[in-house]
Amino acid sequence: MRIQLATCVFAALCAAPSLSPASADGAAGKVMTVAVPGGGKPVVARTGKDGTVHLLFDSEEGPKYVKSTDGGATFSAPVALGAPAHNPSRGIVLATAQGTYVAWKEFDGEKTTVKAMQSADDGKTWSKPRVIAITADASDHPLLVSEGGQVFLSWMTKADGYRFQPIGQGT
Repeated sequence: MRIQLATCVFAALCAAPSLSPASADGAAGKVMTVAVPGGGKPVVARTGKDGTVHLLFDSEEGPKYVKSTDGGATFSAPVALGAPAHNPSRGIVLATAQGTYVAWKEFDGEKTTVKAMQSADDGKTWSKPRVIAITADASDHPLLVSEGGQVFLSWMTKADGYRFQPIGQGT
């Protein structure tokens, strides 16, 4: 499968020809199409301030993170997200000036857990996964948001309602 990379938040907006998203190198209107490693299904791609492409994709083994520093020509070795026995899914990535964050959901048959990892070196190394939220009922997909130097988890659950909680340093 192939994806288009552009610096915009919603893929549907990137497809609109009148929006002219900027590329990592600043060229307005430039959209690249790159192959997802291993034939995986793209989930989300973000471009860091230095042009690094951070990509989460689904594979037969579960969600994975890769990065590219050459516009998608090559990608790093994949980093698996979560424990396969706990059905990891719904990954999200956020690249900020202070670090790169990934978060995902896991379901163990009784509860849903949101876990996260942080990289201070643009995805070269990662912290150990840590639990940032848990619910025992239905939930939506976790989102990561950066505002005012902080990174937050935005997550709605049936049992606990809406959560907007800090998880790290951001922009």
